Amino acid sequence: MKTIRNFAVGIALVALSAMSIGDASVYAADKEPISNERPFFRTQGDRVILNLLNLDLDQVKLKVIDQNGRVLYQTVIEDELVIEKAFNFENAYEGTYRVMVISAGETYTEKIIVS
Repeated sequence: MKTIRNFAVGIALVALSAMSIGDASVYAADKEPISNERPFFRTQGDRVILNLLNLDLDQVKLKVIDQNGRVLYQTVIEDELVIEKAFNFENAYEGTYRVMVISAGETYTEKIIVS
């Protein structure tokens, strides 16, 4: 129990010392201010995991499109600060897919190749 408590206290101290919040800006001690939130994609086996920090609570559209331009999945997310979504390509046909994130007039795309 002591290890868990010490770990939690350490995490809290790191979090407090690494960030200062004020006027809707977030600063890390050794980083520039976060101004243009970009989605973060990571691949884990046959899954693509999307994370997006949506500080302005903008409407976010998510799409999965196949190589023929067909929309296979589409959703709209509103008023969410943290957007997390996993896309499973385990049973997908071979080909090229695109995961698109559209937010605040910007479009971000992650290319997925299933072979």
